[in-house]
Amino acid sequence: MRRHRLSIHATRAAALLGAAACVVAAASVPLAAPAVAAPTLPLTWVPVPTGSPEDFRGVDAVSRDVVWVAGTHGQVLRTVNAGRTWDNVSPPGADAVYFRDIEATSSRHAVLMSVSGSETQAAGRVWVTDDGGATWASPLATTDPRSFFDCLAFALPNRGYLVGDPVDGRFEFYVTGDAGHHWTKADTSGVPPAVDGEFGFAAGGTCMSAVGSTVSFGTGGTVSRVFRSVDAGRTWVAQPTPVVPGPSAGVFAAQFRDERNGIAVGGDIDALGSPAHTAAYTDNGGQTWQESRSMPGGLRTAAAWVSVLRVAIAVGPTGSDISLDAGRSWRQIDTGGWTTLSCAPDLACYGVGLAGKASRLSLALGS
Repeated sequence: MRRHRLSIHATRAAALLGAAACVVAAASVPLAAPAVAAPTLPLTWVPVPTGSPEDFRGVDAVSRDVVWVAGTHGQVLRTVNAGRTWDNVSPPGADAVYFRDIEATSSRHAVLMSVSGSETQAAGRVWVTDDGGATWASPLATTDPRSFFDCLAFALPNRGYLVGDPVDGRFEFYVTGDAGHHWTKADTSGVPPAVDGEFGFAAGGTCMSAVGSTVSFGTGGTVSRVFRSVDAGRTWVAQPTPVVPGPSAGVFAAQFRDERNGIAVGGDIDALGSPAHTAAYTDNGGQTWQESRSMPGGLRTAAAWVSVLRVAIAVGPTGSDISLDAGRSWRQIDTGGWTTLSCAPDLACYGVGLAGKASRLSLALGS
């Protein structure tokens, strides 16, 4: 199953995404936000050339100026000047690694996650740097061939989590209390059993969210659910969502703005352009999930909240969308091809994709 899923995400999906990622459309959306401090200017993704041929599936925008990206062939790039120049800060010896997530707190500190399955790097692995990528340590690697890492999330600079696909019927869960330098495998007896054929998506690093002591992650396969813990991962509940399930479908991204308001987006890799059942929201802490009134324009592989606003952005192989009402409805921004995104506290969002693609979506006047 995991080798098949890796093939879905690294081969078939790459080909499908590549077909959709040829052009960054400059379509703009006039926005009129009800009752929230939302952007009022037309939105356009502005290309930020990286000079890289690699496929990116990890991005973290610490600020408008400081951004980290990561992807195929172990490549990690960092900019400290809003993309005018990029430094290659890739870990040595990681050429065969496919990075699927990166979480950064500054221009110097970042945590990387790779997935299992390459010919020379069989284990999922975590890397960490404190000096801007000049040196890297690797404190965690899978030892069980059944393990498959999905994504990272940090609630605080020191407190982070990693979720992986089910082993012996339960999703794996790791915790760090020192900014990614040491990881402990959590007791999963408090995690509800996975349904046969249920898994997570290592698609863009937003399958999991951490806010305070509340941690959530989305799943797909035979069911589409969001698992939720309010005690830092000791005990969990799992609730169904209206997002479409299937062998290549489910919740690709589950993101919470606070402990009550969350969004879930996804879809089906085998129906990239279908908007049917691709988004849901909750306003009661994930106890129940409601289907969005209007959907994103197809499969969405990643999502992010914009600071503390009710504004959220979702991206995928057929474009990007914005919600001004906490996920209840979505409006299209463009039809370009994307894999993931990250939004900084200063209201700049960066999206990335295949073949070195990176662009900035500025939501603040003068940014």
